[in-house]
Amino acid sequence: MSECVVCGGRVVDAGLVCHRCANSLGTRLRDAAEHAAHLPDAIARRMRTGGHGVGDGDALPLRLGVSYAGDAVRGTFGVWAREIATARGFGPPVVARPARPRGPICRDEVRCLHRSCNVIRYPAPARQVTFAAVARWLADQVPWLRHRDNAAQAWDELGDACDLLRRSVDGLGDMVYLGPCGDVDADECAEAIYAPAGADSATCRACAARHDVVERRAWLMQRVAVQVVPAARIAAAVAVDGRHLPGATVRSWIKRGRLVADCHDDNGRPLYRVGDALKLMRRQ
Repeated sequence: MSECVVCGGRVVDAGLVCHRCANSLGTRLRDAAEHAAHLPDAIARRMRTGGHGVGDGDALPLRLGVSYAGDAVRGTFGVWAREIATARGFGPPVVARPARPRGPICRDEVRCLHRSCNVIRYPAPARQVTFAAVARWLADQVPWLRHRDNAAQAWDELGDACDLLRRSVDGLGDMVYLGPCGDVDADECAEAIYAPAGADSATCRACAARHDVVERRAWLMQRVAVQVVPAARIAAAVAVDGRHLPGATVRSWIKRGRLVADCHDDNGRPLYRVGDALKLMRRQ
């Protein structure tokens, strides 16, 4: 009998994660599949969420914060799906190619900019992976994943991704995250603080403490910049500062030697300092 690497509870079999934590992650991934289905509506402000999901008349038609969060979550899910598929020797889920539409198209293919014409001329590939399908597929892999040496990292990254997606779809995607209310290490209030975009201050819902937005963002980024995380989590870490960093850019930096690992975890996986990624973004 051993301890769960996630919660520290007892594990009654050969797994590294207890059944309660495994069931919890499976449920969160299946919920993420439902949230993924609503993500386009949340980005396009077609749904009212949390009392501030739809902007005023002069607001942007798109919620860019939600879009960036969706990209970060999609990248995290994709990295783990590829890793699991490679380890198990089979591929992630696919869906059939959608039916090819019919209809007249413009004769001038060079000057034509109609999306409908392009869909007819260049049909979608035969094998497509949907965001929601990957989330459900990952949920089915949880019983196998709980026995892997990197189970703790998987629960950490996938759990964070699920929470980020839920907050975005539920209406917090346009809010500015300011970190925990107090010092978690000192057993102070750990309630997450959010402020509306453009606000000067934010109030903790748990203890009613008020925080200056500028000071809290500077404090939060100082803490984030010194963290070392796997490559798959860099985009999500950078998103705390309201920045969008595509996963392809991170992989390109690593491949070209511009982003170098700071250290390695217990399983030998390279860890990168978030501050190094922020410096590269500023140079660009």
